[in-house]
Amino acid sequence: MFYKTRTRILCLHYFNLAVGLERQRQPELAARPLVVVRIWDAQVLDACPLAAAAGVQPGDARQRVEQLCPEAALLPAAEDHYQQLHDALRTALLHFAGAGRVEAAALGEFYVDVAGLTSAFGSETDLAEQLRAALAPVTMLAPAIGIAENKFTAARAAAAHQAAGCASGALLVADGSAAEFLAPQPLHTLPNLPAEMLRRLQLFGLHTLGNFAALPAAAVAAQFDAAGLCYHALARGRDARALLPHTPPLILRCSRALPEGLPDRQALHNHAGRLAQRLAAALQAASVHTTALAVELQQDTAPAQQAGAAVKPPSADARRLQRMAQRLLEQFELTTAAGTLRLTAYPLRAWHLGASQPELLPERTARPSDNMHLTVRALRQRFGAPVMQLASTLGPPQPLPLQVRSAPDGRPLLVRLPKNNGTRTVQQVLEFWREQRSWWEQPIQREYYLVEAVGGRLLTLFHDAQAGWFLDQRREL
Repeated sequence: MFYKTRTRILCLHYFNLAVGLERQRQPELAARPLVVVRIWDAQVLDACPLAAAAGVQPGDARQRVEQLCPEAALLPAAEDHYQQLHDALRTALLHFAGAGRVEAAALGEFYVDVAGLTSAFGSETDLAEQLRAALAPVTMLAPAIGIAENKFTAARAAAAHQAAGCASGALLVADGSAAEFLAPQPLHTLPNLPAEMLRRLQLFGLHTLGNFAALPAAAVAAQFDAAGLCYHALARGRDARALLPHTPPLILRCSRALPEGLPDRQALHNHAGRLAQRLAAALQAASVHTTALAVELQQDTAPAQQAGAAVKPPSADARRLQRMAQRLLEQFELTTAAGTLRLTAYPLRAWHLGASQPELLPERTARPSDNMHLTVRALRQRFGAPVMQLASTLGPPQPLPLQVRSAPDGRPLLVRLPKNNGTRTVQQVLEFWREQRSWWEQPIQREYYLVEAVGGRLLTLFHDAQAGWFLDQRREL
């Protein structure tokens, strides 16, 4: 006889960990909105709820923060301090739950397999309280805790616990209740949901996970392919992702002491090259790629200098990291004082992610352009319109005026193309959006239509309130 193994996942999340640590270090900032900014790229690492309510998000530029929340205090990120606390929390969780039961998902966010542990504590609530007590010596910050049958539901339970105060206990979601618990939550809570997919779901009038979950799986697959089915399963409370005890580290660092009296910049480049080789070896040993590289130079007689850049595509290649590090060093002013040179690789991701590529021409048809149109359309639906960019050294092509016969509601029905390309009957309108703005006191009001003409050709038309109908060649497929 076979028995189904019961799964219970605990999500422990220190929301806004960096902000919380900075408030502990500077309690005089308790009443002000607080934003933590990385030094090397001047982007937001963490933002308090007050700043988030003003529109500030991780990854925003410093200038955007100053526009959205001018009263916010901007503090440089002490990433070493945050990393040390994160590692200490992970060690404490391993002591509490045992090896192989803890996944470090992000800074201050962990998943713990607690199936089988509850009996030792009496109940899941008692287990959560004992876990809080075990973590108290590491930090006095209060974590949010959610327990459910899978990772996504546990993460949403932890978020709900945070909203409720999270001073004690945990938010528990019973087995079989995940779909009911998730139903009222907004769509944007789905992890890494593509913006284009969110936009299209909202166009269909779907705004909650319950709305999305109610759709037939076949309809979701027809609209969004396999990726849509994964999100659909999450919305229904089904998450097949296993706990991953061996996740990549948040960051990897290598440092080197610099002797006093460096002869020239080339000597510093040589030190950076050797550091990059060590860093690449560490990345390859961990089977991860880095998506960004930061260089920090600390010299005894000068302030610390930092610079960084994104690694596109992500890589662990030693020569590439060497060239990047040496190029970043060109931004620094050098002295002959002794100091320390440090290279940091982050955020890290498993090397195999993103290693596949959609086939451009999967099969031959009567017209080769049909395959191109279908593939580009699928890419735009999956990843959004910005995935396809028009390359031109002469600037974007100008819109072409058209003669269009439209329905009473404004939809185009018949299009006469310029340059004697004939007349096309519109088979269906795939997308519709409006654009309205002012440019030097000249208002622009346009209604755009992405249409499919008979024969499969895709056209982007727009109707300008002042000038009539045009073909937008920038978007034509």
